[in-house]
Amino acid sequence: MTDFIKEKEIELLKEIREYTFNNKELLNAHHFMFACPVKRNGKPADIMICGINPGGDPKEKDYRKIYKGRPFPTEESSDYDWWVEDHNKKRSSNGADGRYLKCAYDVLGSQKNIMLTEAFFWNSTSVSKKHFDERYGYSLDKNPHWDFCVKMNLELFKAHNPDLILVFKSNKAEVPKIAKRFNLNEIHSFELDCGDRPPTRMYHYETGDSTPFIFVPHPSGYIWTSEMVKAIKDYLYKIGGV
Repeated sequence: MTDFIKEKEIELLKEIREYTFNNKELLNAHHFMFACPVKRNGKPADIMICGINPGGDPKEKDYRKIYKGRPFPTEESSDYDWWVEDHNKKRSSNGADGRYLKCAYDVLGSQKNIMLTEAFFWNSTSVSKKHFDERYGYSLDKNPHWDFCVKMNLELFKAHNPDLILVFKSNKAEVPKIAKRFNLNEIHSFELDCGDRPPTRMYHYETGDSTPFIFVPHPSGYIWTSEMVKAIKDYLYKIGGV
């Protein structure tokens, strides 16, 4: 990884911490996720996986930190990954994030350098009213931090210049919202065979600099059939994403 990328990540993480501290409801988070490499090998990311927001809170212990004398969310980042450092887990297809990392490796290849980030950085058990709205005081859709999160992510994408950005979300109501926030251009979509479940779609958008932004079904909601894996993999190969 170049010094420029390292310095940019340090700069962006510092900005996120200050932003969190200055928006008090965000202190209710247990952790945030941004620029979290799966393989800590110091290389730029080939692939960015962008979630919607990080999942729930650990049941056995609170790993939050102290920042400026106050309880403060811990993080999943290139600087500190609480899931590995505090929770003694491993980021792999057999460990933390196992389901979607396995799916990612199935279509992208296991040699790829993958980095994890989120569209909304701060965690919740779910995006329901009980778990999200009551924690932060607004819904995910109506939260006032989209512009900040998009800005930070676009700077991260620019620094790493990945081959593609992968989003595990294929809900036809949600994909256009994300695309609008990131100012993406729609390129193509096609139906995916989901076995016993009704079919869903894969969506291909692109950023302003033509980086593919690919939306695929989340493995928590869909079992990835061999047909689905082949269809996604073939398409990514065709567009030069793998």
